[in-house]
Amino acid sequence: MKKNLPLALIIFGFAVFCNSCKKDGIVKSDIADESLKQTMAGPVTINSAGPNVLKTFTTVQINGTNFDPLKANNLVKFNGVASNVLLATPTMLIVNTPIGATTGKVTVTTNNITATSPANIKIVQPVKVASIPQPAIGRVRHLAASTNGTIYGLAGNKIFRYADAALQNVYTTPAPAPLESYTLSRMVTDKNNNVVYVKADYSLIASGGSYQNAAAIQFNLPAGSISNFNDYKVAGRANAPVIESGHDSLVVVLFSNSRQEQVTWNTIKAESKSPVLDYSFSFNVTNGPKFGTLGADNFNLFIWNNSPGFGRGYETHLVGKNPSKKANSALFGTGDDASNPANKKYYSTANNLPWAITIPTNLFKYPVERAPITDAYLKFANWASTGGTQSADWFSNEGSGYRVTNNIY
Repeated sequence: MKKNLPLALIIFGFAVFCNSCKKDGIVKSDIADESLKQTMAGPVTINSAGPNVLKTFTTVQINGTNFDPLKANNLVKFNGVASNVLLATPTMLIVNTPIGATTGKVTVTTNNITATSPANIKIVQPVKVASIPQPAIGRVRHLAASTNGTIYGLAGNKIFRYADAALQNVYTTPAPAPLESYTLSRMVTDKNNNVVYVKADYSLIASGGSYQNAAAIQFNLPAGSISNFNDYKVAGRANAPVIESGHDSLVVVLFSNSRQEQVTWNTIKAESKSPVLDYSFSFNVTNGPKFGTLGADNFNLFIWNNSPGFGRGYETHLVGKNPSKKANSALFGTGDDASNPANKKYYSTANNLPWAITIPTNLFKYPVERAPITDAYLKFANWASTGGTQSADWFSNEGSGYRVTNNIY
């Protein structure tokens, strides 16, 4: 099937009144009021908070009693420095170790009742990278990630944070780089390494073509395990990410019509550029899987042609990814498509050319309008047809025989 769906480039990387007299400096009604609050709401306590040694930006699990399940109603401080609450239940809080925190007690204030951790938490400041050389325009530079998944730049440089502490390469780009876009996808786990919170950020850089494409992400999480979905709606924008119904697993729609998102396509050099648009959302997970099972590589990003005459079933996924429950299975194996559901083969041609690709850089220079990617990147077909075993540098090598500059935006 010739989908003829131009790829929308999605770059993918929470008052007491007193009138009694004092005796020995203590107001009797204060004691009575505090006792009443504790009786009505139950005592807020911290049983444990840890680990006992933390680095800035790492997540901390606080166990206790009578926390408020609404995140905003819990004020957590590390030795007086406020933290960001990522997840809240009556007996557990997941928080970030804040910038500027120092060694000391952790406190939680809920419903005007403050509890203090039984032991000090030692805060270790991450080691700063001595220097981060800026790469040339349009290039990337690989840096070894620190053990806590955080890269620090010198004064004036940005701080790069990554959820995966095992990440081996990260990328920096110079400030004036065109279409600059950084993506941070964050997952928080509990002490058993089960995912309890996910925050994802995506950017629409270009939306070439007149088709009214939609974009969504399918997570390998049961739809019923999701709570506290936050769409982070941007002021002035009509639409925001939304959960799509009718699926067994979680499907989040970023937008339903690319032509309503960007006025110009950002694929024609003579046209003015539309702004890069960001889409962010987060949610809590109950009985979540292990971190490795839900890792970013398992996210299923896809688009579909929402134009008149097509519709929701016209899905395009990354090669090998499963269609959603709303995909039109009658389209498989038609035209140039070689999808074969019986063999679990999806979204590629007979020569293994994909309908959509993901590239490990946010500075990919994509083809201009109406130029096939094989006419812009001459080694792409070899890379795709060999399953990525050859010409792995097809998109980054600027040497002779690799690209046709006139066909690249």
